[in-house]
Amino acid sequence: MPLYRAGSELLYFVHVPKCAGTSVTEYLQARFGPAAFEDRAFLRVPASHPWSRTSPQHIDANSLERILPRSFFDHAVAVVRHPERRLASAYVFQRKQKTIGRLTSFDRWLKTLAQRRARNPYIHDNHPRPMCEFLPEDTTWFRMEEGFEDFIAHLNSLFGPAPQALEILSLIHI
Repeated sequence: MPLYRAGSELLYFVHVPKCAGTSVTEYLQARFGPAAFEDRAFLRVPASHPWSRTSPQHIDANSLERILPRSFFDHAVAVVRHPERRLASAYVFQRKQKTIGRLTSFDRWLKTLAQRRARNPYIHDNHPRPMCEFLPEDTTWFRMEEGFEDFIAHLNSLFGPAPQALEILSLIHI
């Protein structure tokens, strides 16, 4: 649940896994400064020592509502992605993380995913959790496939324009 201080307001970036979240986070950090409630080293923490079942940036909306009221932050924004492309990306990422056996095909992984999620809804650091389960009420969301110009324009409408160099960088990077 990356939170950013933007002047006197608090922005919550709903980091839906496998939806350009790392790139968007880097842009938001360049624009607003470091995030609160983000842990990029979560997967390197021994399995016996995590503080939560997922990294804080991959918190689902129900869990978030238990610890922070929606009124705590002023704005919530998210980037979403076509569900099939997102699941394929999650599979590839988990293979690289070695949480899926190298001989496990995408089809086999997908066929057993619902059953494994029923036993552990936080499996794979919430990467396969349905996107709708991340979005708190009143979240403004943008489709990754449509580019990031509308996302940046929305931030500009809320907080004023970003420095020009950052705008040019963002169009190249995210």
